[in-house]
Amino acid sequence: LVLDQVGGSADPRAAELLFRVGDVDQAADQWLQLAREAAARGALRSADELLERVELTGRRAAAATTQRVELLTLSGRAADALSLGTAALLSVSGPDYVDLCLLLAHAAISVGRFTDAEDLVARSGRTAEPRSLILLADAAHGLSRVDEAARLAVEAVQGARQSGPPAVLCEALCAEARSERLHRVDRAAACFAEAARTAAEHGLAPWAVEANFGLATLELLRDESPRTLRQVRKTAENF
Repeated sequence: LVLDQVGGSADPRAAELLFRVGDVDQAADQWLQLAREAAARGALRSADELLERVELTGRRAAAATTQRVELLTLSGRAADALSLGTAALLSVSGPDYVDLCLLLAHAAISVGRFTDAEDLVARSGRTAEPRSLILLADAAHGLSRVDEAARLAVEAVQGARQSGPPAVLCEALCAEARSERLHRVDRAAACFAEAARTAAEHGLAPWAVEANFGLATLELLRDESPRTLRQVRKTAENF
């Protein structure tokens, strides 16, 4: 009845009502989904507040830890994310284990631990999925295996076009662009531009910033006026 009254999807009103009537598990699920959605659009403060609600319930501990690792990484605290997530891996299983491995791989790349990132992707057991291919491409690029990075990024884009959500396609396009920008500038620009369009269409502010920042770096390589960089700053300030 509560879900029918508020529309059936993740909604802060639904979560609060569910919590008040004692359905704590469903309330935690609602808050987790809202936290994920907030993180995807770059509203990190809102995501943190929603995740704190979940953590206070003591429910969905594995999923909450996984989401906390993502938030820490997005907030520039990748080392903290690695510390928290690595300790949790021993007690997590199923889909949460896969997600946690891949999020930890992302955090590892953020701090330059590329071999560790490759190991974490392998531990996930999902090395052929677009998310994994993106991480492996970034790790290979960080280890100066440029041709391998380009190949993996192209495979990631192809897979994301077929089955990935928009955020994964944006990430894959940015990975391909990074692998190409010193050798095929036009191709890199096309990838960044498509990622920017996709991010704008789906309200994915973090990927809009990432893609437009990439375009700005290409403008600098071409000695052009970095007008895109000013646009990136405006977008980032709205987070």
